[in-house]
Amino acid sequence: SDGAPVQCWQAVTYTLLTADKFNNPLRTGGHEVQASLVQSITGKAPTVTRKEKVVECQVVDQNDGSYSLTFSLPAEGQWTLSAVVDSKPLPGKVTLGAAVSPCLATET
Repeated sequence: SDGAPVQCWQAVTYTLLTADKFNNPLRTGGHEVQASLVQSITGKAPTVTRKEKVVECQVVDQNDGSYSLTFSLPAEGQWTLSAVVDSKPLPGKVTLGAAVSPCLATET
């Protein structure tokens, strides 16, 4: 989905809503939540190397089943947000798309 631009080095906050295995929204907090953004960088031939930059999110429990995930991107490019709740990876990922100007990325 299209979203507002994400500026490098500017704090951005997403809200993670939790649900049970039947997809019913949880109404209490207290879960162990970890979230991070990863940027994969692949070098060019002949020395193709793959590196990753990782940005950990600051997670705040809102005590209502939602969690605020705050981060700032250190570089332009494509970043993938992933989260783990109570040791279980969440299905699906959010991708922040390719930069459109220096240090400016758009959510896709």
